[in-house]
Amino acid sequence: PGETLWTPTALSLSAAGADLQLADGLDIDIAGNMTVSAGLLSLGVGAITTVGGNVVLTNGGALAVLSGVTNGVVQGEPGALLNIQGDLVIATNSWLYPQTDRIAGGAPLLRMRNLRVLTPHAGINADGLGFNGGNWEANPSANGQGPGGGKTGNYGAGGGYGGKGGEGGASNSGGQTNGNARFPLNPGSGGAGFGTWFGGNGGGLIWIEARQQVTLSGTLTANGSAPPAPVQTSQYCGGGSGGGIFIRAAGFTGSATARMSANGGSATSAGYIVGSGGGGRICVWYQDHKITPEDRAWLLADRIDKLYEFHEAESYLPYQGTLSVTNGLIGKNLGASGTIRFLTAIPQPQGSLLLLR
Repeated sequence: PGETLWTPTALSLSAAGADLQLADGLDIDIAGNMTVSAGLLSLGVGAITTVGGNVVLTNGGALAVLSGVTNGVVQGEPGALLNIQGDLVIATNSWLYPQTDRIAGGAPLLRMRNLRVLTPHAGINADGLGFNGGNWEANPSANGQGPGGGKTGNYGAGGGYGGKGGEGGASNSGGQTNGNARFPLNPGSGGAGFGTWFGGNGGGLIWIEARQQVTLSGTLTANGSAPPAPVQTSQYCGGGSGGGIFIRAAGFTGSATARMSANGGSATSAGYIVGSGGGGRICVWYQDHKITPEDRAWLLADRIDKLYEFHEAESYLPYQGTLSVTNGLIGKNLGASGTIRFLTAIPQPQGSLLLLR
């Protein structure tokens, strides 16, 4: 407590069943490698973690990166940073968990040279790690948290993000679409609760910037969650929306076992007038042109076409895996599907124009 910087030569956690939580606000500067080969290592809330070598998760090891409060939803700024000079390697039965701030919506940024997810049963999991579902005790209106939070009335509506949330008994109660399909920096929004019962949480945000290659044989998942069990006490609540997966890399490939999903969460019951969550957003920038800070305002204002020519599609041949941004599949009123983009951006010529007529 009270320390703000730790500078170990290397960091390794290899104790089965161990849960090591570093202090909030403790930045780490590791000269060599970080290895988690068993147990769970949780970085402090809002920490800036710099690793001079590689980060390797293997043999069931897990790493949690926890965001602090930030203006992330508005400014596109991270709430925590894992900055790796080498590679991030995720092997069998190992997972990285990026936890967004559940009220303000800030999310961790993961930077590395290469990202390699080596096996099908490994990857980055942000399921249910977005904005909170609504609850009377936590939020007097019981609406879901986030810009697409579902609204409550007699019944709970689903959260919205890339797709609108399903209605929950009242018209226009489903969470609205929000964010940007080309620059998805929001986590998913929560479904509406009812009474003391919680709606489903939104999916989190997987935010990756790789200087070289992203190679997937495993899973990136940011699904929204259903209202928590038991069923009989949450049958009036809506599902959370799918979250976001945003990747910028010089190269991107995925094998047939790769999976990327940002699905909406189901409502608990199809018999009551509750809404499922809308789908989230997946966007991959390949052959990435690095956006300058001066471009950010244009991008967030959805006027980036002024600066770049885009080549985009909903599929990309070097990625052979599955993609899913579907709405939650259970609920009287279902949400809408989300968005998928694979794109490369070519800068528009900038300069002066002399026009003679």
